[in-house]
Amino acid sequence: METSRPLFPLPARRRVPDSAFARAYEAVDDSCMAALKTAIAGLFAMYPPRPGDAQKPRRQEWSLGWLDASFKETPLDFVIFLLPDSPISPLKLLAALVPARTSGVRQVIVVRREAAKWEDEVLVALELAGQEAVHVCDDSMETRIAKSLGASKSLGVVVDMAGDWAGFAQTPAVRCVRLAQAAPLGVFYEGPEEFALRMISRLHPDSGITVWNAPRKVRGMRHRSGDFETFLTQPYAAAFVPCHLRECAASRFPLTLCPGAETFWWWPRLLPADFSACRLSLLSGGRDG
Repeated sequence: METSRPLFPLPARRRVPDSAFARAYEAVDDSCMAALKTAIAGLFAMYPPRPGDAQKPRRQEWSLGWLDASFKETPLDFVIFLLPDSPISPLKLLAALVPARTSGVRQVIVVRREAAKWEDEVLVALELAGQEAVHVCDDSMETRIAKSLGASKSLGVVVDMAGDWAGFAQTPAVRCVRLAQAAPLGVFYEGPEEFALRMISRLHPDSGITVWNAPRKVRGMRHRSGDFETFLTQPYAAAFVPCHLRECAASRFPLTLCPGAETFWWWPRLLPADFSACRLSLLSGGRDG
């Protein structure tokens, strides 16, 4: 949960107005709204909020016989998410945002350049996730934020979901994580009762999606025919497969999604521990004086 006193106050005039969120709510239909809520519920189940005072450091101490250990975990002061100018998947954004919010980070900021068009699904996803600090950014603001980060003694991370925010890349004092957006996705289709293909296409506008053996064309997807053995040889970042093919797919792809879970996403390089500062000290028994 964020505090009322932000570490990096941003101009109110650069905040995405409430009216934009209201228009997005009007534009998004019930099925998409339900998909986003399902995604958020799944992420909160996978990354539950820290109990008690989420921002309070946690300490563990234990003895390993001849060695005493002390481990301290402190939530970061800030996380800044940099969104691309091009369309972004609301599911991929939520998969990065929710772990940051549940980890007790003091300030979470989402920034996008002013030339970018905000997708309705992205605005609704941010609102449903409880993200209030959502801003548009011009070149001067980008420079100011980057300089503030470089001069700050606060601990934080910049999550670049675009890969082209050069101003932030020049702040070596701040850790930067870059997430690949345009990862290819594959859907192995066996029947209409399995996957909502149109919804998958709608929620992943930033990825090339190939659907195998579908009986008709789906907008935003490439179509291909072939057997499952050939499907397994493809370099997909995520595979959508029927339940009975789950184990085979899971042994090959980083993320396997079966019917009912297609609105989920997972970043293996971005977990709750990445939003905390961890410190470990070791002491040989009896040498603390």
